[in-house]
Amino acid sequence: IQSNLRKMRKKRYVLLLVGIITLGITITPFLSNAVKSTGLTETVHSLIRLQKTDSDSSIKSQRLQKTNDSWIRSQRLQKVRRTLCELDEQRLNSLRNISFETEPDSRLEELFHRFITDPFQTPCRELHPFGGRWMEEPCVQYHDGRKYVCMDDIVRDIEADECLVYSFGLNTDWSFEMQMGRIGCKVYAFDPTIWADERYFRDEYGILFERLGLSAETDREKGMFTLQDLLNRNGHRWNKISYLKFDIEGHELAGLPVWFRSGALDNVQQFGFEYHLESSRDTAGLLRTIRDIVVEGDFRPIMHDLNGYNVACTRPKLKISPFFNYAEVVFKKINGSETCD
Repeated sequence: IQSNLRKMRKKRYVLLLVGIITLGITITPFLSNAVKSTGLTETVHSLIRLQKTDSDSSIKSQRLQKTNDSWIRSQRLQKVRRTLCELDEQRLNSLRNISFETEPDSRLEELFHRFITDPFQTPCRELHPFGGRWMEEPCVQYHDGRKYVCMDDIVRDIEADECLVYSFGLNTDWSFEMQMGRIGCKVYAFDPTIWADERYFRDEYGILFERLGLSAETDREKGMFTLQDLLNRNGHRWNKISYLKFDIEGHELAGLPVWFRSGALDNVQQFGFEYHLESSRDTAGLLRTIRDIVVEGDFRPIMHDLNGYNVACTRPKLKISPFFNYAEVVFKKINGSETCD
């Protein structure tokens, strides 16, 4: 009996399956005709096309919005840069208009500090400090010997393997020279007052050191050279100097106008130094030199950094001048034909 029941169930399932297949075959033409007659296929295709069109329009709209945003940002940046350039032009005109023949040294001293403490904003985009060390004095703790470098052009010099640095005045702090050597510059370092392990600094940092000094006139017996004579001696008179650094304890006042007039600064891209001013006359003389270097030589001051020891220790004792007479400054050469337009 159970065997017969199982056979009957199988037959029932087979008949049911045959019926379903037959029904499907029968109604398929009718469904196809219905779809064609109602335009359902076209409707589906239209919906797909519409969705694709909406997607394309959305992408185009997003691209257009990005383009508009970029254009707006570009216009705003141009406006900011034009404003900064116009302010730099005002700084330049203020220097041009100084009357050195009629103004007393005390007034020229004031004009010097007004100008030098207000650096130009457009010649450099990436300005970074190199070197220096932490000093602890009885009256103050501060960073000393830190030099600022505009990286805009030096990066390209490093990539082209033509970064050349001249540095005068090291004492016991070689941090600036070592860091410039590490980033890929060839460094020539000079100081007539110290002894150093020349081989160590050459092998470890690529620094070539000599016990020579920088001066307003050459005295070979004393190991003192003008910048032009030293560049000629090293075969670099016509080479691009990426960075010139000098900290020579006041000798820059007599030397800087000589180096500029000799053409030794013609191929220098930027130079940084610490000025040491002991009187109004010194300051007035340095202002004249800077006027010539800026107006005729197309250099622009891009950084001013006060000497911490002078601010906290020396100045309160002297009580002579209302100005800070020791500071680090950096000048960068520009394309003098460029305008704010």
